[in-house]
Amino acid sequence: MTTHEIHPQAALGFNAAGSYDVHRPNYPSVAIYDLLYEIGVSGMNGARIVEIGAGTGKFTELLAARPERYQIQAGEPHAQMRKVLAEKKLSGVTVVADFAENLESVEDGWADAVVIAQAFHWFATPDTLREVRRVLRPNAGGLGLIWNVDDFNAPIDHTPSTSYEARLKAIIRSLPNPINLYRELKWKDVLQSDQQRFFVHPLRERDLAYETAFSRESIWDRFATMSQVSKLEGEELQALKDRVFDALQGEDVVEDAEGKLRYHGRTVWYWTFHLVAAR
Repeated sequence: MTTHEIHPQAALGFNAAGSYDVHRPNYPSVAIYDLLYEIGVSGMNGARIVEIGAGTGKFTELLAARPERYQIQAGEPHAQMRKVLAEKKLSGVTVVADFAENLESVEDGWADAVVIAQAFHWFATPDTLREVRRVLRPNAGGLGLIWNVDDFNAPIDHTPSTSYEARLKAIIRSLPNPINLYRELKWKDVLQSDQQRFFVHPLRERDLAYETAFSRESIWDRFATMSQVSKLEGEELQALKDRVFDALQGEDVVEDAEGKLRYHGRTVWYWTFHLVAAR
């Protein structure tokens, strides 16, 4: 059996799993419905779903609440995040410690679909895709990926909706980043490589913009759940917090009557279907 490890940035950055669960955004119902429809399990009663990198269960909760009463195998190797997920005691959900590259708790061909929320960039490798192919029903299963992408953490070519969110984006991009996060879009390479060809259908995508209002403190709380930020301590963390609050000041910052600022992002989801035999 191959030994796998959690990336050091994730191992440290997601230790504050409770804060992650509270401050990370939920996924809009229209995105959930569309993704499940595209991967073939919307309306499929009792469908078997493998969730990889389930984290604290932000997406798992939505799957478990569906009327189809899915059977969900939720894998999360990070102990603190898995603990938060397990404590939710979600109906139809089995929580396991599986790694993406070794779904040892799942039998060959068991799943009708595999879903990955906010996580594929951590393990975007051919080994992961081979495991996805192994656990999916032959010639029938779909793979769905979804991310909530705040403007400050969007790809480089995305222009933030406000100047202060652009300043936040410049801050997060100034931090060391030893892993190709979603915003780098490097995770797409393994799905689009001519050498791999794991999928018959090309990767398709849709997105939906979101907008809400947050206090400055709430924006910092959300910012601080980023793996690059949450591992910081002491003076280094305080200095970064000061930079964030400075970015949220200025004549261009418009507050509502409650002192809240407009906050923007996109939910982006991807899918592919009918996997070919893994090599």
